[in-house]
Amino acid sequence: MSVKHRKHCKLWLNILIDERRNGINDMNLTHQLRLTPIALTILVVLFMPGCGSKYPKTIKVKAKVTLDGNPFPNAQVFLNPAGGDRGAMGISDGNGIVAAFSTFQSNDGVLPGTHKVSIMSKLPPPMPGTTTTPEQERVEREQRENPDNVTPPFPAKYQAGDTSGLTVTIDAKTKEISIEMTSN
Repeated sequence: MSVKHRKHCKLWLNILIDERRNGINDMNLTHQLRLTPIALTILVVLFMPGCGSKYPKTIKVKAKVTLDGNPFPNAQVFLNPAGGDRGAMGISDGNGIVAAFSTFQSNDGVLPGTHKVSIMSKLPPPMPGTTTTPEQERVEREQRENPDNVTPPFPAKYQAGDTSGLTVTIDAKTKEISIEMTSN
């Protein structure tokens, strides 16, 4: 808040306090009833520019995650800003699409800037009535047999932003990003 705003706030607050101290008579009451709404309106208008979200501005983007050109479902995608700010996370659906990322709150978007990408995969149990692929069955079996040492269905380098080699840049114009992994 600027010095000018503070001076105006103090002035109006002092006027209100003086009116209260002087007691209420018919003349003061009429004046006070007219002054109070005006003072409150002015205070609200002066303080509003300082109000707003407690979080920095984020940008809503979608992502398409692929492995060797094929959609990669159930991927936990992490976007970590190069500057060390708070990262974002999203999960791809059955078609490899991340519909929304979360940074501070659910589905609020991604901070603008350049981000290192890392990907984790944990296959959920299959839906009743659906079939699983041999790859899903292999991963599920490994997860059951040795939950602490599960081989991801993609090269391990993608599990860390420093080794994945994947980066994305998010700005106000970004609507969708592509995250392309390869088996080699």
